[in-house]
Amino acid sequence: MGHALLDSKREAILQELLKRVRRRNELQADISRALAAARRAVWEARIEMGSEGIDAAVLAQPVCARVDVRYGSLVGVPMPRLQLRLEPFRPQFGPAATSSSLDTAGARFSALLPGLFALAEEDEAVRNLKAGLVKTVRRLKALERVVIPRLEREVRDVAVALEEDERDESVRRKRWVEATNAGESRMVRRNG
Repeated sequence: MGHALLDSKREAILQELLKRVRRRNELQADISRALAAARRAVWEARIEMGSEGIDAAVLAQPVCARVDVRYGSLVGVPMPRLQLRLEPFRPQFGPAATSSSLDTAGARFSALLPGLFALAEEDEAVRNLKAGLVKTVRRLKALERVVIPRLEREVRDVAVALEEDERDESVRRKRWVEATNAGESRMVRRNG
């Protein structure tokens, strides 16, 4: 039963791992495209404002995201659950010293955050599932190569010992019956 259970666990982890890897790869492709667009917007702003102007504007912008990390479990493997609290992007820098391209860049980078957090969650899940799969396969192989053969040897040894005890008991019963029959026949001869 333990072997079947571990084998089922291995299959469940493997299926979930494949699903998560596909999702992670899709997210990576989507984020790469969005990141390229956001970087182009920053590049345009850098041309218009210069690096120092962008650095000053970035320092004026407050943190707009908070993350809560919780863990669930899938067949004993810890699975992260990131909860993102994201405020909408509102430029906090003055319009006189900045350009609309910087606003666009800020909005694009802000729009990237939900996808990045989803990617981080999937990436951690893939990492945990791989570790869980390795651990489960190791236990399954130990069961197949060490525990089950040892138990089979013990069962054989117990069966041999029981057969030997049964033969000994059979011989004892036979002697007892012979002794009892011999005793009865002596009694019959004495009485007779």
